[in-house]
Amino acid sequence: DPGGDEYCWDDIIGQDCYEECDWIDGPIDPNPDPCDDPGNWDECYGDGGDDFPGNGSFEFNLDLVYYDEGDKPLYEYNDKCTGITSLWQLSEDSGNEFAAVLTNDGAILIIQEVNSNGGGINGIYQYAGNTYYQYPMSQGSPSRTYAGQIQSARRYFIPIKATIHSHTPCINDGSDGITNNIINDDKNFASHYSAINHYIIGCSAIGQYNGSSNQAFNIQHGNLSTLCNNVN
Repeated sequence: DPGGDEYCWDDIIGQDCYEECDWIDGPIDPNPDPCDDPGNWDECYGDGGDDFPGNGSFEFNLDLVYYDEGDKPLYEYNDKCTGITSLWQLSEDSGNEFAAVLTNDGAILIIQEVNSNGGGINGIYQYAGNTYYQYPMSQGSPSRTYAGQIQSARRYFIPIKATIHSHTPCINDGSDGITNNIINDDKNFASHYSAINHYIIGCSAIGQYNGSSNQAFNIQHGNLSTLCNNVN
C-alpha cells in the first residue's frame, strides 16, 4: 500500500507495510541523541586518539593500561553475590578462568574469559586517584549507568574498587586454588593498581593478593554464596 508506512520493522509486519518499504531494526527516534552517531564522536567525546583530553579535564592514555584495552562486559549483575557465584559457575562449567570487577556501587561486571592457565585482566585504567574499567563505546553501552561513570575519548569509564579472577586447576587437583604462590604477573598487576583490592576465587575459597607478598592473604573457606559478602 503506497499510502502506508515509509519504514517497516518486525513489530508492524502486516500493518500497512508494502514491498518497497525500507526495513529497519525498530521505529525511528524522532529526537535522536546526536552523540549516538559514530560520525559525531570526535565532537562529543574527543578526537579519538589514544592520548588526549576527553570531555572536561578527564584524560586517557592507552599506554598507561597495564595489559590491554577492555571489552564490553560479558555479563553484568547488580547483586554482588549473584555476580560472584555466576563467575565461579562459568569457571566450573568451562574449566577456564574468568575475570570480573566490582564497581563502586556494588555491581559485578564479568569482563573476560581466559584459559585454565590464566591471563592478564584487561581494561583497567587509573587516573587522578580513581580506578576504572574502560572499553570502547563502539561495542555498545553497559546495561545501566554506574555511579561515577564517565564517557570520554570514545570510551566508557566505570569506577571500580576491586578485581576478581578465578583459579580453576583446583577443580582437578584437590587444592583450594588459593594457598599457593602468587605469580609475578599478578603481583605486578596488583602493585600497579594498588588503590583497589584484588581477589582470587578458588574451590570453596576466597583470598586476596597484592604487590608485596608471594602468598594470598585473608583466605576464607566455605560456601561462596556467603563468602561473597567479604569481597569489597
